[in-house]
Amino acid sequence: MMKRYLVLLTLLAIPALSGCTQNPATGKQDFTAFMSPEDEVRVGKEEHPKILKQHGGVYDEFKLGRYVSEVTFRLTQVAELPNLTYTITILNDTGVNAFALPGGYIYIPRGLLSLIENEAEMAGVLAHEIGHVTARHTAQRYSKAIATNLGLNVVGILGSLYGAPAGAGNVLSLGAALYLQGHSREQELEADKLAVRYLIRAGYDPNAMVTFFKKMQAHSNLQAKLAGKSDEPDQFHALSTHPRTEQRIVQAINLVKLARIKSPRLGRTRLLAALDGMLYGDDPKQGVRRGRDFIHPGLRLKFRVPPGFVMINAPTQVIARGPKESIIVFDSEKSAEVARSYRNLSVYLTDKWGSRLDLRGVENISINGLAAATGGNRLQLQAGVRDARLVALRERPDVIYRFVFLTPPNRTGPLSTALRRTTYSFQRISEREAKNLRPLRISVVTVRRGDTVESLAARLPVERFRVELFEALNGITRGQRLRPGQKVKLIAG
Repeated sequence: MMKRYLVLLTLLAIPALSGCTQNPATGKQDFTAFMSPEDEVRVGKEEHPKILKQHGGVYDEFKLGRYVSEVTFRLTQVAELPNLTYTITILNDTGVNAFALPGGYIYIPRGLLSLIENEAEMAGVLAHEIGHVTARHTAQRYSKAIATNLGLNVVGILGSLYGAPAGAGNVLSLGAALYLQGHSREQELEADKLAVRYLIRAGYDPNAMVTFFKKMQAHSNLQAKLAGKSDEPDQFHALSTHPRTEQRIVQAINLVKLARIKSPRLGRTRLLAALDGMLYGDDPKQGVRRGRDFIHPGLRLKFRVPPGFVMINAPTQVIARGPKESIIVFDSEKSAEVARSYRNLSVYLTDKWGSRLDLRGVENISINGLAAATGGNRLQLQAGVRDARLVALRERPDVIYRFVFLTPPNRTGPLSTALRRTTYSFQRISEREAKNLRPLRISVVTVRRGDTVESLAARLPVERFRVELFEALNGITRGQRLRPGQKVKLIAG
């Protein structure tokens, strides 16, 4: 038995010794034994359709797409893997976090593009993701995880043959979960360093890294204010899994100090021209948020959330977060067959949707002429004790819409009236109302004499924090004056 384990340890040592290669981007000896460059391309190709499905698909606008592709190509030609075929995709997503898959698949949501002020800033975002690719960060994470757990897994495999203790399962399934995990602090900072390198090589102003990080700070501060949590901006930061933004700003400033570049490319005019007319906020095909209202013209429905709740329009559900960890979730029964099979919605609640919740007070109700049912219970969730109220509404024989209301017990009473109003705000909208719902778009305008931040911000179609939104869109700091002839971004319906 001792000899068998000695052989096992010897086998485990082999990849650790032979799997180190010098990375052309970083110059470091990297352990990537369990994911080859060919594997990275295969993984990226396999995961690409899933990413599109999860993030609203491709934002297919020819002018903007061609422009972003040109900038990406400019950067890849000065990176360490110029022969790698990169695939750049603009996502039809309101998110503000770009990311990359192994094998050169890079994604930038249009929500992020709306915050960018010039071509150099966009190049900085793209260069950062290219840095993750050239540094082979995914391959490093994958190989390290496999190596860390390989001993247990091999013991488990051999155990079935030699009676050794059971191990940790399948090696391949372990690695599959790592493809889209967040990068480490060290990897993010390394990608920032590479981004500055690529910006300089491509002739862009490297200071754009600094200005972009500051924009992200302003955006997170605005999101915190909208949620009524201005003292917790980090909770709403798009880069929350990355190193703190302050740290990245300091590093970028120090790197830029060392840069020497004549006539750096900024490209503000060209960037604004490409963004003019771009869809802003929700795509009507996915439903839109207008103040406290959620309206879906395709499904011809709408409802209103209580004051103080902030909505997130995800691909398969709408989530509204309120004060004191209160949450509303709106979605639908996924199976049309299941919807048709439950004619009585009370039975649907108790026997299907809420079968594990031991619902109390289940009853059939009517909401604006639609058959509905409701029931609730107090639940012990991972986040703590919550009062849950479920509401199911039948819109058609094969469609059941659903609300879940979750409140801490001490908030259930104070919020009961407001949440009840949300339930009864659900209604069908007319075909005319659906057709009249126009999407919001970025509109680039020229500042005229007499225009101020406040006067232009007043034109934004939002109810609160207009000035803060204008500043975030345009990278303008509080108290900064506008110049006649200056181009700025507005939002128009």
